[in-house]
Amino acid sequence: MQQPPEFVDTTVTDVGRLSIAGVVDVLFRGERFLRMSLDVAAACPKTDGWYALYVRARQEKAVSAALKRKGYDEFLPLYRVRRQWSHRIAQVDLPLFPGYVFCRFKSAQPGARIVTTPGVMGIVGFAGKPAPIDQSEMSAIYRALEAGIATEPWKFTAAGQRVRVTQGPLTGLEGIFIEAKKNHRLLLSLSLLQRSVAIQIEEASVSALASEYGTRRQPRYPSPDERSSETPQPQPLKRAQLPQSRSLSFSNLGRN
Repeated sequence: MQQPPEFVDTTVTDVGRLSIAGVVDVLFRGERFLRMSLDVAAACPKTDGWYALYVRARQEKAVSAALKRKGYDEFLPLYRVRRQWSHRIAQVDLPLFPGYVFCRFKSAQPGARIVTTPGVMGIVGFAGKPAPIDQSEMSAIYRALEAGIATEPWKFTAAGQRVRVTQGPLTGLEGIFIEAKKNHRLLLSLSLLQRSVAIQIEEASVSALASEYGTRRQPRYPSPDERSSETPQPQPLKRAQLPQSRSLSFSNLGRN
């Protein structure tokens, strides 16, 4: 995964107090950051896609609101939890994917307006190029939230029984079926981020999918009658054939 670009804070509250060298340094760093932002934008594909923005801790909601004010399509999946305060219990909405906000854009749009949004550290990608989120995975997360089904963050896993939902508002959705705490859950994952979310589901509302690798063929061993007499059989290793340096002594076993 690409490391987030360096965050440069070019905000100056009192320019008059800066020396000439300080002003030149601020302008140089700002120009370098802007050039890097434009390079990131140029690396994006020409079609619209959903991208994961890496943001500062606990800045997800602020970044989402800022992108929305700029006119971008943003998506911040949330889940609700109960928190115990000193004298009351409150319900709090937290990000399903902490540290990330999703945004849809293409290279024709000014990428500098995205990466210079306060709180944005960079765009997730590979080899210096932003990588789009898989459309089917993003749609699955969106459908689960739109259906009003309770979701929660879950440890990422790519192994397990894949199933398809056959009943209810999530009909057609695919994911990994697991059992935890005597309840059944469907795991929906974003492979690019190596993150998963879980939704509770009834076992009767899903059907198993065949493995993409097909049924594994079990090895067949010949019976003693099928073995040819000409086929050399493994012989037990005699003690005389063992190297002297590796001969084991069991005389001291069990003694202090």
